[in-house]
Amino acid sequence: MIQNRPQTWDADLTMLDLLRLLKSNWIWIGLATLAGAGIAFATAKLMTPIYRAEVTLMDANGGGANSLLSGMGAQFGPLASLAGVNLGKSGGLRQEALATMRSRQIIDQFIQEQKLLPVFFSDRWDEKNSLWIEGAKPTALKAYRFFNKEVFEVREDSGSGLISVAMEWRDPELAARWANELVRMTNEVMQKRAIESSRKNLAYLRQQLESNSVLEVRQAIYQLLENEIKSAMLAQGEDEYAFKVIDPAVIPDVSDRPKLKLMLIVGIAVGLILSMCAVLILAALRDERKAPE
Repeated sequence: MIQNRPQTWDADLTMLDLLRLLKSNWIWIGLATLAGAGIAFATAKLMTPIYRAEVTLMDANGGGANSLLSGMGAQFGPLASLAGVNLGKSGGLRQEALATMRSRQIIDQFIQEQKLLPVFFSDRWDEKNSLWIEGAKPTALKAYRFFNKEVFEVREDSGSGLISVAMEWRDPELAARWANELVRMTNEVMQKRAIESSRKNLAYLRQQLESNSVLEVRQAIYQLLENEIKSAMLAQGEDEYAFKVIDPAVIPDVSDRPKLKLMLIVGIAVGLILSMCAVLILAALRDERKAPE
């Protein structure tokens, strides 16, 4: 007849007993902790370093053509709406510029102009013959998704209103160049849109002026024409039409990833916890074997 087993060791073990057990195995625990730190260090050194370059921007609504458009909207809004002319809003220009920068059209154009497909998908590119491996050429959609997920990031600070455009890549020089170039391209696209919009508005206002004989309306249209001409001239003279660069991207000299200190802390913590658990489990198994039937 089998007798009831006595209480297991962990039911009677006190905290002091646990500490004594861990202390008696401190060499193994220490070695495991060092091993965890070593593995983390080696992993960090084997990983490809990623560099982060950032451009700090603010929207250019504070002056120039943009502030003029905003003032025109307040002064001539009702008449402009009646005439079918869009004078724009300052807040809307910021959001339009951000949406433009993030748009697939701009990013596709940027990837093509900078010839980034072979850079992003170098494992599919035969550099010696300047050809794609057969059947391995990535699509424009795949490149766009890769760019948004792995390379490009835009952040807005709601408090200060500043905008950060960041590029992350293994080549620090390329990361800085891409960040500055994308901002320049966005400003250029927004500037061309504003000039084209002004051209259409001017043509429409002149048409309305010719077809309208009411003196008061003609005078109002003349004022709109004058201000639209001013806004077109200012737009043509402003390179930083939508975004004003506060701090351009510079070539980073320190990688952003991997974070060596963080990985070492995690490696030490994992090694310490696993080694302590192993000591307790082995002690429990050893006592279990010694327990009488």
